[in-house]
Amino acid sequence: MPDGRAMTYKEAASEFGLSPEAIRKRARRLRWEIVPWNDGKTRVVVPFGAELHPPPVRPARPAGQPAGDREEVLAEVRRRAEAAEGRIRQLEGELADQRERAARAEGEMQATRDALAHERGQVAAERAARQALEAELAYWTAGGPWARTWRGLFWRRGRT
Repeated sequence: MPDGRAMTYKEAASEFGLSPEAIRKRARRLRWEIVPWNDGKTRVVVPFGAELHPPPVRPARPAGQPAGDREEVLAEVRRRAEAAEGRIRQLEGELADQRERAARAEGEMQATRDALAHERGQVAAERAARQALEAELAYWTAGGPWARTWRGLFWRRGRT
């Protein structure tokens, strides 16, 4: 004699507030006796005193939704929407300020690049002039037309 009530999965599901599939899985997990019956249906022997807790009943309202009258809820939604719109306007103003600041910085950067290019041109011109002067100096000191004369003058000055 079984130590419980033999019920179909559907009957057990309606009694305990679960789905037939949940009862089937629980019967396997808890190793309840599963018996094929003469009417062709399979029955599960639910032990006496078995407590099957259905899933907790969800509240009628979603979490975060204020409790109360429909008008109160509508007023709360309007208040939150107005606050969000105010924040959007504030952020749009900040975005416009940042775009203006970025445009100003780009203009300053372009002016700095132009000044740098001008200075590089001047440096290149100064280098070319310096190289020309160095070449001319080398020419005069290495034996140009007046080099011997200048050397002679310097030698005489030091001996006298």
